[in-house]
This record gives sequence, structure tokens and C-alpha cells, in this order.
Amino acid sequence: MKARTRILRAYLLILSAIAALFAAVPAVAQQPAGKPVVQNPHGDLPYECTECHSAEGWKPAKVSKDFVHAPKTFPLVGAHATAKCMGCHTSLDFKHASTRCADCHKDIHRGELGTDCGRCHTPRNFLDRSVMQKLHQTTRFALTGAHLMADCQSCHAPLGQGHLSFINVPTECGACHLPAYQATASMGGSVPPHATAGFSTQCEQCHITVGWQQAQYNHASSGFALTGAHIKVACSACHANGYANLQTTCVSCHLVNYNNTTNPSHASAGFPTDCAACHPVNPGWAGANFNHTSFPSNHGHSTCAQCHPVDFNTFSCRGCHGDKHNKGYTDTQCLSCHQGGGGGGG
Repeated sequence: MKARTRILRAYLLILSAIAALFAAVPAVAQQPAGKPVVQNPHGDLPYECTECHSAEGWKPAKVSKDFVHAPKTFPLVGAHATAKCMGCHTSLDFKHASTRCADCHKDIHRGELGTDCGRCHTPRNFLDRSVMQKLHQTTRFALTGAHLMADCQSCHAPLGQGHLSFINVPTECGACHLPAYQATASMGGSVPPHATAGFSTQCEQCHITVGWQQAQYNHASSGFALTGAHIKVACSACHANGYANLQTTCVSCHLVNYNNTTNPSHASAGFPTDCAACHPVNPGWAGANFNHTSFPSNHGHSTCAQCHPVDFNTFSCRGCHGDKHNKGYTDTQCLSCHQGGGGGGG
């Protein structure tokens, strides 16, 4: 009985070994003799060969219009739709192709902005900067005016390895426009020499990003606001000797005007050199009006020469009107009744 049991077990072991042997036989053993196994050189692809190849031969391959390239992992859009297959698939095993932009495209940014080109570029063209411009608005330097049309490398100049070109870039105007600032020294009188004048390198104080020609300095920030006739005066008229430490007194510019006056002669009359005491800034020299603090100038007292036929240092009511009351009144007493008027017996 025991011998039979041992024989039965041995028989079952032999059957199991034979079954395992048949299971391990490759599929080629089942193929008709003389026909080798055809393996797909592109790996395990869920596409029929006829989508790219024809019965006339494997080459040249022609992708069918119905072919949809990896819709979930890497759809072909924009410039990728016209790229050659071998441009990305350097190996025939297509599953080994990377989907990272930097694996096909040289990163001129040297890793400063990451490996996802799609953050700034679109598949249509690397020069399509619509995404980049929107992203730039979130940085410390939003692009406006002419900066929107500037080439990226004009501000992000390529530097040596280890130097940053795209991050931590200075945002001060002088970082890019210092040559233009220095070039003003040779532009003639129409443009003041910025460096010798001591102008700030913060271009935005005078210029806007639309263009250099629209310069307009906020003169009020200098302590001397431009009003009236001063608005139309050329910069060089006041800044003939420079722009730094310039005096703001009237006579510093108008001493010639003061000395050349004849009606009346300001210098001989001893007038103050503070032009604003008599002259308005708007519209100009005409319409001068002196504030007679001790003698109200109104009514019949209309012209300076009426009371000041000789000089402007002294005057007297009786010098013009005589002593009509024969009382010997002083000027103060005259004014107590007549208040500078031309009537009332005066």
C-alpha cells in the first residue's frame, strides 16, 4: 500500500513538471516553421502599423491624418505638429521619449527659470511672448511702454556661467540705460548733459517708458515750482551754468532786466531785487503792482510818476497837492481823512 502511494506521488510530480515545461515554451514554437517572430521596434504601442506605414514598405513612414499623438501625455499642437518624429524620438522605442521641454530645447536661461518652458513660451513659437509678458507683470518690474517691445536679451544679457541673467536682475533704470545717460554729454544744447548737471540716474523722474522724448521734470520737487511765464522758458535759459545748487532768487536770472529798466529805473530808485514783490509770474513783466503798505495806492493815484517824479525813496502828499487847508497838515493827517483818494477836497 505504501509502495503504491509513493509511485502515485512520483507520477503526479512528473505530470506537473511536464505541464510547467510546456508553459515555458515560447510562442514562437507555435508559429509555422520558417516564420520568425516579428517584434515591434517601437515598443508596446496601442496603434496599428498602417497608421504610419504602408504595404509597399516600412519606409518612408507617413503618419495618417487620423493619428492622435499621446493625447493625455504630450498632444502635438503648434510647432510640435510640424516637427519631425525623430526630432524628439531619437530612439525607435517611442516610450523612452521624454516630455520635458529642456530635453529637446537648449535652455538659454541655464536653469534659472526652471525646466518648464510653457511658463513663458507657447508651443506656437519661442518668440510668442504673450505668456511671458503676462508673467512678467507679476515680477518686481512690470513691462510697460517701449519695454513691451524690447528684446529680452537687451535687459537679460547672457553672462558667464555662475552669473544670473534672469533672476535678481537690478530694476533701476541706470542698470540698462546708463550709456544713454552718459551720451547726453555730446547731444548739444537741446539736451542737458545729465552727468555734469548732477541729474539722478532714476530716469523715471523725467522720462516715461513710452519714449525718451516725452521728458518732463517735476520742477516743484526742486523747491522752485514752474508757473506762469516760467513754464515756457527753455531749461538752458536758467541753467546756462548747470543744474546743481542753482539759486532760486529772481535776481539770479533777472539781474540784467533789473539793471536795464528805465521806467522807472529800478537801480537808481533803490527798488528791491525781489521781482515778485511787484511783478506777477503770469503773464510776465507787464502788470506790475507794488504793495504800498504805508500809502494805499488807489483811486486817483494810478501811476508811479504821479507821486514819484524824481525818485521813489521819498514822497509827500503836499508835494503834489500843496497845503490847500493852510493848516500845515502832515502826510499822516492828510491820510486820516482822504485815505489815498483823489477827492474830498484833496
